[in-house]
Amino acid sequence: MSRARSSDSVELWASVSDGYVRLTLRVDGGGRHPFAPRSVADIKTANDEMFDRIDEFSLAVARWQTLPDHEKEKHLRCIEAAGRVLGQALFGDELSTFASLLEGYGARRLELVVADDTFSPYWDFLRLPTAAGDAYLGELVTITPGYFLRINDQPGELADEFAITVLDDFPIGLAEDETLHSACRDRRSRARDTVEELYVLEPIVRHVDDVDILRPLNPKTRLAEVTEINRWLSPQRRVVHFNCHGMGAERGRNTDPELQVSRTFRFGKADLDTGDLSYALVNLNVCESAVGTYSSRKTLVQTFHDQNALATIATTFAVDDRFATEFARSLYGRLATSDLLTSVHETRKAMLAQHNHPMSLMYTFTGASSFRLDKV
Repeated sequence: MSRARSSDSVELWASVSDGYVRLTLRVDGGGRHPFAPRSVADIKTANDEMFDRIDEFSLAVARWQTLPDHEKEKHLRCIEAAGRVLGQALFGDELSTFASLLEGYGARRLELVVADDTFSPYWDFLRLPTAAGDAYLGELVTITPGYFLRINDQPGELADEFAITVLDDFPIGLAEDETLHSACRDRRSRARDTVEELYVLEPIVRHVDDVDILRPLNPKTRLAEVTEINRWLSPQRRVVHFNCHGMGAERGRNTDPELQVSRTFRFGKADLDTGDLSYALVNLNVCESAVGTYSSRKTLVQTFHDQNALATIATTFAVDDRFATEFARSLYGRLATSDLLTSVHETRKAMLAQHNHPMSLMYTFTGASSFRLDKV
């Protein structure tokens, strides 16, 4: 079997017709491997079961440290069982072939390209046989929505054109909803008496003044808040970090998802001026920021790609506040010296091993996998 470069991605295309899903694995250089059609009804049933198991698990993670071992094991067994059912629903007897192809190509990114622009957030939890034993698909690859890649991916050579010190020229933007129960709340920087947390950014911040914090306004008129969010986003930045709640778009209504950045203010796509985040990684450390209610075009990720964001980090499900803080800090530690694909992939695996549960597989990214903090 030919082997793609380890830094390359593979694509999994899904088309639906006549009640069947047809999956095709596509590889750099034009290679394709189609799989036998699988029943839409069976896949939907497996997806629904996986949703229920992940939903139960997400609620349990907030008290994971106090759960007895048998309850932890129950949650993990249920997710693994649902992952096996999902694997069979998608690939049937060809599941081991799919696993062998992924291992053979050595890619770390699997772009999931779906015809109707929806994005399944559950396939990371699919269980499949590997040379080292059963594993989550998300341990082999980081699954990303392919729709955004068609618009925004940048060639790797771009990173070699300049070699400036990023943090001296591009301050980091931080927005946080003070109502969150983040683990870092007890580790506030004493240099500023604010509710915002700098602990999460410590691996990439040299000085507290490197961070431009979005502050709640008083009085909090909507016009003033919208003006402030656009002022805050207007400078060129290398990182824009959101630690807050998100509200999804509503089916059947002309609405967009929104970010709640304070007790009284949230904003969406319609509130933003056309900005230039073309140098920026936008970290949407927000529940379900990568998935829409019914379309990938109605997500928080899309909101910032419409602002020309170079890349985004996002989540596919509800994540625990404390875990989200820990994941982001660990990710930034890797981003200080490595590219986005490597950083996300390695952070996901490290956090899975450290916590012995798969919440880290709920993180994905879109855009330029070659993004680096040390070069633009």
